[in-house]
Amino acid sequence: MILFKKISALALLAAGCLMFSQSASAQTGEGGKNLVKWNALGLVTNNLSFQYERAVGKKISVALSLALMPKSGLPLEGTFKNIIDDDEFDKQVAGLKTGSFSLTPEVRFYVGKGSFRGFYLAPYIRYVKNTYELPFQYDSADPNDGSTVEKSIFLDGSTKTFTGGLMFGSQHKLGGNFYINWWLGAGAGSLSGKVNGTANLNAEEQQELKQELDDFENDLIKLESQVNGNGAKVDITGTGISARLGLAIGFRF
Repeated sequence: MILFKKISALALLAAGCLMFSQSASAQTGEGGKNLVKWNALGLVTNNLSFQYERAVGKKISVALSLALMPKSGLPLEGTFKNIIDDDEFDKQVAGLKTGSFSLTPEVRFYVGKGSFRGFYLAPYIRYVKNTYELPFQYDSADPNDGSTVEKSIFLDGSTKTFTGGLMFGSQHKLGGNFYINWWLGAGAGSLSGKVNGTANLNAEEQQELKQELDDFENDLIKLESQVNGNGAKVDITGTGISARLGLAIGFRF
């Protein structure tokens, strides 16, 4: 219910921005009141990222971004492995498949002579849904000789994140109706979700699997795992973080 209310608020804000933009009489200087953009940096993380921006005042615009990441391996996996430098992390992410969808409305306040040109500040809110597939690895004792055996259980599920933050950037005309736009920002909020897996587990396997799952809890993410003879269920809650980095090419009309 809480997540539904948050998504509803996000939709109402986006709709309000669009309604306001239709009725406002913006003074944007040369060119039209609209910009459509493609974020080229999204390719680095396997994202298809687009933005629509509409001038609603002399120095104010509203924008709505949409990003899609088809399900694939962890983006920048090698970079994460080098930073974290943990064998357990390397083992778990090796088979991870993840995808995402996000919507981000924002309001831009330009500090120059008008909308679409120069430096700006932009408060934003963001909704993200991530999906996961993971053959989760854990160690268990062989019932015959007591030796350690590596086993796995296939987990899949999703998380939903709702964050608010602040971004800054700059936008400039390249020539004709084409523009270039870079931005950088960060935000925080809430995260929730769950992953599930089915498998026939004996008492020893249940204990070892639960211990491995609980070990993934940290200061930002809280995990509540339930493991029985039929598999595992993990409820996820915690602090959601959003990072924004973009370099986009746009067309004004």
